[in-house]
Amino acid sequence: ETIADGWRSPEVAEALDLCFACKGCLSDCPVNVDMATYKAEFLYHRYRGRPRPSSHYAMGWLPLLGMAASRAPGLVDAAGRGRATGAVVRRVAGMAPERTPPRFAAPTFRRWWRRRPVSARGREVVLWPDTFTDRFAPWIGAAAVAALEAAGFSVRVPRGALCCGLTWISTGQL
Repeated sequence: ETIADGWRSPEVAEALDLCFACKGCLSDCPVNVDMATYKAEFLYHRYRGRPRPSSHYAMGWLPLLGMAASRAPGLVDAAGRGRATGAVVRRVAGMAPERTPPRFAAPTFRRWWRRRPVSARGREVVLWPDTFTDRFAPWIGAAAVAALEAAGFSVRVPRGALCCGLTWISTGQL
């Protein structure tokens, strides 16, 4: 069947809604179809110049929202989990009402990193903490540092705010 609606096709949008953008298809597909890239491009064209679902803004802009939330993670978490405020936060963020927003870490990975003693051992390796490791699961980054140092590496973390752009890409905000 031919898709007649192009970038606005509800059938394509529905099919791509099931894609996690994990890029597993790229290695599994014998002709190397990259559905994650196709999904990003499709969403970009579908919503260009139009309002997006609120979940695209909440998830796509998560690196910047996370930066702001990390200033007062307890307050943000309380608002996201409160009876009245939590329902509003979930609705605005496009989350299912039965879901609970993830907790923001205190301290973030970067804050933990700046406070720890510098270790200079062997060859240098750069550890790039993504938004999720930095803002939600800093213990993963700390475990990576411990493993790398135990293997004899001198770990460095880039200064300043970094973002791989995955949240923007996966929501088509190219």
